[in-house]
Amino acid sequence: EVDYSHEYLLKRGIKPDTAKEFCVGFYAGKSSVIKDPYRIVIPVRNEQGELIAYVGRSLDPDEKDKYHFPAGFHKSLALFNLHRVGDQVDAVCVTEGFFAAMKVWQAGFQNVVALMGCTMSEEQERLLARFPKIVLLLDPDEPGREAAKELTPRLAANHFLRTVNLPDGKQPDTLSSAEIQSILRPIL
Repeated sequence: EVDYSHEYLLKRGIKPDTAKEFCVGFYAGKSSVIKDPYRIVIPVRNEQGELIAYVGRSLDPDEKDKYHFPAGFHKSLALFNLHRVGDQVDAVCVTEGFFAAMKVWQAGFQNVVALMGCTMSEEQERLLARFPKIVLLLDPDEPGREAAKELTPRLAANHFLRTVNLPDGKQPDTLSSAEIQSILRPIL
């Protein structure tokens, strides 16, 4: 019942195969979890792959709060896509958002997680502890730059850390696969 090829996803550069892999798409049915106008559904799983929440993304460009997180779900206790990152991996790319993580994955770098925001909790930091190398690919806006400033010393204390500084106006989720590859291939 989820449309993986909805025009919203296509405009964001998310290919139907990627959307299907992540089970992200337009849901037109009734839901007690995803409220109107939040119709792009995004499942979030814990590190074991168990479904812990559905997040809704509004299609309304004027909606103040673009994302709807269900009551009782604490995004600070999970990393989006961590369950797909292998145990024997030594490097991971960390993004802020769901769509940035999907775009990085789609570009061929499957070891990618999202903070689901621009802050990192102690639990999320603990979840990243298994990776010797971390690449931060945050948004180049004011919240993203502040997050990079705050996260860099925390992560650099225990990891080899590279921070990607994108130019203004170039969000990770708006980059093409070729642009992502040219940025990440030399690092990863």
